[in-house]
Amino acid sequence: MDEKNKILGKYSQEPMSPLVSMVFAKIFENKESAGIALQHLINAVRDDARLTPISELEYVKSEDVQLAEIGSRGCRIDVLAKDINGSFTSVEIQVNPDRTMNDRALFNYAQIAQNYIPKGSTHADLPYISMVNILDYNLRESREDYHQQAEIRYTNEPFEQAATKFRIHNLELPRFREIFNRLGEPMLKESKLALWLYTFDKGYINPDFLKGVSKVDVGFEQFVERYNLVGADHELRYSYGNYITGQRDQQRLLKQARQDGRLDIFRNMYREKLPQHVIDMAAKAAKVSKEELEQIRKSVQIQKPPSNIPR
Repeated sequence: MDEKNKILGKYSQEPMSPLVSMVFAKIFENKESAGIALQHLINAVRDDARLTPISELEYVKSEDVQLAEIGSRGCRIDVLAKDINGSFTSVEIQVNPDRTMNDRALFNYAQIAQNYIPKGSTHADLPYISMVNILDYNLRESREDYHQQAEIRYTNEPFEQAATKFRIHNLELPRFREIFNRLGEPMLKESKLALWLYTFDKGYINPDFLKGVSKVDVGFEQFVERYNLVGADHELRYSYGNYITGQRDQQRLLKQARQDGRLDIFRNMYREKLPQHVIDMAAKAAKVSKEELEQIRKSVQIQKPPSNIPR
């Protein structure tokens, strides 16, 4: 069996997570196939932010590459939508922690604005652009709500808007999960945004949940249709399988590295001949088992320091 068929076989039945960029981009590929679903998702974000809903979408692009001049940096957008009033919304999935996400959003905004404003326009003609980032980490640790908004404001009172054409919406999944675990299903009935995030994060795994959520409104109905359709795309499944295999291998290696580093601490404790009760207390706090501790002790005793005495 070749590598491609092996991966396809392994992941043929596994539900593909919409929170993988390639899957998200394929679902929301264009206006014709997913425009209604994307409009409903964007309006769920805007409703949660107490902003007016967007009107009908003019077009949708997925995996949109914003080119820059030769020698300068461009950017790639997971999904970019423009409504009939000329406003843009970028939707990005970010799994790996990036503490510069707001700076990145500002850079992407500049690229979109530069590429889509017509020649001869003035700065007053800049389009309104929303940057929606679905993050699998908490970017802002000091807050309890999962929807963090950012915009450019004056730093002295009154703290009013200094630029009116730009807003960031960071949707932090770990904090969302914490709140959902506390509040449960009533949270999904009160907030369309919460329902979208739960669908992306956990709901997609359960066919019965997808069947039920497809009846909520036409936006969810189209999303479920698209999700089921892209699930039959063998090339996407192959790319997804490669990605997930790489991610799982990386997590395994990181876990092993953390474990090895943790055990090195106890090796050093034995080498320094610290009292056993001190080592036992540290092991209990670090959740190192007695069996692991005994193996470490024996390995340190077996090791002989190199002799510097010339023969």
